[in-house]
Amino acid sequence: MVTIDVKACECLEIFDELVESEVAVLAPHLKSLIDLCLEIAASNAYGDELRVKAVNIVAYLIRLKKKAVIKQRLAQPILEVIFPLMCNPCPGDNDDDDNDLEEQTLPSAAGQALDVMALHLPPSKLLPLLMHHLQGSFENADPHHRKAAFLAISVIAEGCSEFIRYKYLPIFVPVIIRGIQDNDTVVRNAALYAVGQYAEYLQPEISKYASELLPVLFDYLQATCQQLQQGNKNPPTLMRTFYAVERFCENLEDILPYLPTLMNCLTTFLTINTEKSAIVKELAVEAIGSVAAAAKSNFVPYFNPIMGHLQRFISEKHTDETRPLQIQSIDTLAIIARTVGPETFMPLAHDCIKCGILLMTEIDDPDVRRSCYGLFSSVSVVLKSEMAPYLNAIVERMLESIKSLEGISISTSCGDRNTAFTLFEDEDDEEKENGDMNDDNIENLEDASEDDDDVTGYNVENAYVEEKEGACLALKEMSDEVGAPFLNYIEVSFNEVKKLVEHLSDDVRRAAVGTLGQFCITLNDIFTETGNLECRVALETNLGILLPKLFSLAREDTEHTVVLACLETLQNIIDKIKGNALNASYLESVCLLVKDVFKNKLACQDEDANEDDDEQEAEYDNLLLEYAGELIASLIKVVPWNQFAPYLAGLMPFLLAKSKKACTVSEKSFSIGTLADIVSSMQPGSVRPFLNHLQPVFLSGMKEDNEEVRSNAVYGLGVLAQNAGDIVFDQYPVYLQALSNMIAAEEDPRAKDNICGAVARLIQTNIIGVPLTNVFPVFLNSLPLKEDLEENATVYECLNYLYSIRCEQFFQNIPQILKVCSESAVGDKLNEKSVALMRTLLNSIYNEFPNDFESVLKTLPQANAEALVKARLVA
Repeated sequence: MVTIDVKACECLEIFDELVESEVAVLAPHLKSLIDLCLEIAASNAYGDELRVKAVNIVAYLIRLKKKAVIKQRLAQPILEVIFPLMCNPCPGDNDDDDNDLEEQTLPSAAGQALDVMALHLPPSKLLPLLMHHLQGSFENADPHHRKAAFLAISVIAEGCSEFIRYKYLPIFVPVIIRGIQDNDTVVRNAALYAVGQYAEYLQPEISKYASELLPVLFDYLQATCQQLQQGNKNPPTLMRTFYAVERFCENLEDILPYLPTLMNCLTTFLTINTEKSAIVKELAVEAIGSVAAAAKSNFVPYFNPIMGHLQRFISEKHTDETRPLQIQSIDTLAIIARTVGPETFMPLAHDCIKCGILLMTEIDDPDVRRSCYGLFSSVSVVLKSEMAPYLNAIVERMLESIKSLEGISISTSCGDRNTAFTLFEDEDDEEKENGDMNDDNIENLEDASEDDDDVTGYNVENAYVEEKEGACLALKEMSDEVGAPFLNYIEVSFNEVKKLVEHLSDDVRRAAVGTLGQFCITLNDIFTETGNLECRVALETNLGILLPKLFSLAREDTEHTVVLACLETLQNIIDKIKGNALNASYLESVCLLVKDVFKNKLACQDEDANEDDDEQEAEYDNLLLEYAGELIASLIKVVPWNQFAPYLAGLMPFLLAKSKKACTVSEKSFSIGTLADIVSSMQPGSVRPFLNHLQPVFLSGMKEDNEEVRSNAVYGLGVLAQNAGDIVFDQYPVYLQALSNMIAAEEDPRAKDNICGAVARLIQTNIIGVPLTNVFPVFLNSLPLKEDLEENATVYECLNYLYSIRCEQFFQNIPQILKVCSESAVGDKLNEKSVALMRTLLNSIYNEFPNDFESVLKTLPQANAEALVKARLVA
C-alpha cells in the first residue's frame, strides 16, 4: 500500500525536477515553496525521507536564488528550522564515522544546508543570525545541542572564512578548546572536526593559536597511543583526532618546534598490532604525509625509518579490509617524494615508478590506480626527463582510466541500477570500448532516457570519479615536469581529456580544464626551447579548441569551483604563453567574460538582475571577482597598451565600485590590490586618465582598519606615484604626510614593508620632492624587510640610485646600510633580482670605502658577516 509519505515524496520530486531544470518557473513562488519545505522538515509527523528531501530542496533553492532568499528575509526562518534539526541525535554519533554513513540523515542534511548557506549568502547576513542559535547551545546540558553548535561553526568555515578571521576567530577558538575537552564523545568529535576545518580554511590566522591547540591535540594522540598499546579497542575520537592533527600540521608554517614530539608519537602508531590496527596505521601514515608536506627538508632526518614502514605497507599482501593502508602509504610516499628534495629521494625514484606500474597492473582497484597516478606525478618532479622510459606504460593506463565507463550506473523508478554499458549495446564496438560522458555519449544517454521513462538519474561511484580526476592531474603535472619527452603524448591526451570537460562530476571538469591549459603551456615551452614548428601549430590548434570552451563553460557551469578553474586556466595561459595566446578576438572575449563576472551574469552567480549595487556578496562570489581582477592584471602585462586601454576603461568602474567604504574587507582588499597591480603594469604616464579615481582610493585605503587593505593601498600609492611621474609632483606633500601618519601607527610587518617600497619609489621618481633629511633615517630604521621580500628589489634599486647621485644622506649612513644588507642576506631569502642589486651596491661601497666595509664586518655577528661577504662576491 502506498503511504502518504511516499506520495508526498513523489510530489516533492516534481519540485526537485523544476529546481534542477526550470528554476525560473518557481521563482515567483520561492517563498511559498521554501515555507512548505520548512514546514515539512520541522514536523515530526512525517518520515525522515520526506523531511530530508524537503531540506535538500531548500538548500538547492538557496544555491540558485540567493539574492531572493536575502531580499525576502528567508535566512532567519530557514535557520530556525535547520539548526534544531542539527541538534537531533544522529545514527553513528558514537562511532567516530557518522559522516561516512551511506544514507543521508536529517541532521546531516541540515548541516549540509547550513554549509550551502555559508557558501552562497553574505556572511554579514548569516553569522549574526547563526550566533543567536549558538550562544546558548555551547553551554546546553544536552550534548547533541553542543555537538550541533560545533558542527555549525565547522561547516561555515569554508564559506565564511574571511568574516570569521576578522570578526569571530578570537571568540570561537577558546570555545573549541573547551569543546575538545568536553566529557561527551559526540561533542569532542564535533570540536575536533572544527579544529580540522579551521586549520584548512582559516590560514594563516589559526596557526597563531598553535601553542594553545597543538598541546591538547598531542595529549589526545599520546593518550590514544597508550590505550592501543595496552590492547584496548580504537577510541571513538580516533578518526577526528587524526583529522584535526593532520589538517593543522599540513598548514603549519613553522612545524619544526613540534616535529620531534609529533613524529615520535606517529611512528609509534605504526608499530601497534591489534585487531583493527590497519585503520590506526592508515590514519598515522596519512598524518605523516601532512607533517612531511609542512616540514619539507626538515623531514629528512625521519626519511629512512618512515620509508621502511611505507615499503612494508605497500609491498605486503592485502585484503579488502587492509587495502586502504596500502593506498594511503602510496599517497604519503608521493607527498614525501615532492617535499624532501631531489637529492634525498633520487636513489629511490626509479624503483618507486617501477613499483607503481606493477601495482596498477596487478591490482584492479580504482583507488590503487589513482594513488599510483599521484605517485608518478610526484616522482616526475624528481626525475624530470628521466621519466621518458616509463611514459608509454603510464600514460596508456591513465588514458584508459579517462575513457573508462566503469562505475557509471542508471537509477530507475523500479529501484534497480543497470550499468551504463547497457545503453550502448546497439552501438558499434569502438563506442563501447572508448565511450565516456562526453558530448556524444551524453546525447546517447539522453536519447535512451527519452525511450525509458523509468530512468530517474545516473550514478557515478566516487572511486572511479577520483581515478579520472587523479589521471587528469597527473598528466597535467607530468607534462609540465617531464617537458620535451612528453610531447609525443600531448595530442592523444588532449583529445581524451577535452571530453571530460562535459563530465557529470564537477571535480573531473575542474581537473580537465586545468590539464588542458597545462598541455598548451607545455607546447609553448617546448616551442620556445626548441623552435619546433609542429609544437607551434599544435598550440594554435589546441588554443582554438580550449579558449572558446573556457569562455562558454565559465558562463554556463553552475559550480563555482569549475568557473574558478576556467578563470585560473585563462590567467595561466596569458601569464605563460603571453601575447601568443591572444588574438584580437580572444582578447575581446576575455574582457567580455571579466565584465560578465562583475555584472553577475554567469550561471553560477545569482540570476536576479535588479540587485542593489551595494549588496554584499557571498565570499565564494567574491572569489570570482578576485580571479576576474587578476585576469585584468595579467592582460595588462602582455597586451600592448594602446590595444588594451579601451577595455581597461570599461572595466575600471567595476573595480572601483568594490573599494567603497561600505564594501567588505575582502572586497576592498581584492579591488585595491588589483588596482595596484594594474597600475604597476601600466606604461609610464598611462595612468593619467584614471588618476582622479585611483588616488583617493589608495589614500583612503591606507587608513583602513584591516592590515591587508592598508598594505595593498600603500603599495598602490607607491606605484601610482612612480607611473604618474611629474603629473603628481605637486601631490608629494599629501603622499608623504599620509605615509608618515601610517608608519607612525603601523604594526603589521607586511604593511611596513610596503611603506618602505612606496618611499623608495617616491625617492627614485622625484627626489627633490622628498625631504631626505627627515625621511631617510626613518626609511633605514624600517629595514630590512620582514615579509614582503619582493619589495627588496625596489629598496635596493633606490639605494643604488642614491649612491649613483652621491646623495649626502646615503654616505652618512653607510654602516647602517651595510648592517641592513647583512640582515637581508642571511638565509638566502632574496630573489635573483634583489641579490644582483645588493651585490652591485655592496661592491660600489667596498670599492670606494674598503676600510669602512671591513670595519663594519668586524661588528657583525658571524652569520651576518659571512652572508655579507658572500652576497658581495657571488656572481
